[in-house]
Amino acid sequence: MTPGGGSGSITESTTYTAEDDWDGLSQSADRSIAKRKPRQVSRGRELDTLRACVTNHIFPHLKFIRSKGRELQYSTRPNTICYLCFSKMNLLSRMEAYQVWWADVAVKNILRTINRLRSDRAQGLKRAFLRKCILLGWKL
Repeated sequence: MTPGGGSGSITESTTYTAEDDWDGLSQSADRSIAKRKPRQVSRGRELDTLRACVTNHIFPHLKFIRSKGRELQYSTRPNTICYLCFSKMNLLSRMEAYQVWWADVAVKNILRTINRLRSDRAQGLKRAFLRKCILLGWKL
C-alpha cells in the first residue's frame, strides 16, 4: 500500500499537489517556497536561432545597443528589434507566449552576442594590421 491508500500500481492515476509536501514544513518555509518562481527552461533551439538572427540581421546594422535602452524592450510593433527577431525565428504567431522569455533570456543573449561579435571584429582588424606590419618589416 502507498501512503495515499492506493495499491501503488503504475497504471493507477493519482494527482499530486504541492500541498502533499507542505505537511511537515514550518510556516516560514511555506512562505519562502510559495514566493519562488518556477525555474524556466532555456529554449535551446530558439536561442540558437536568436543568435543567428543577431549575427546575420541585427549586427550588420547596429554595433552598439544600450542595455537599459528602449531598443530591446518587448514590443509587437513591426519596426522593433523584438519584432524582427520573432519574425526571423518564425514565432510571430506565438509572441505573447514568449514575452517572459524575451525579457529574461533573449535580451541578455542579444547583448552578449553583439559584444562578442564587436570584439571578434576588433581583434580581427588588430591581427590583420599586425600581420601587415610584420610582412612590411615595420617595427612597432
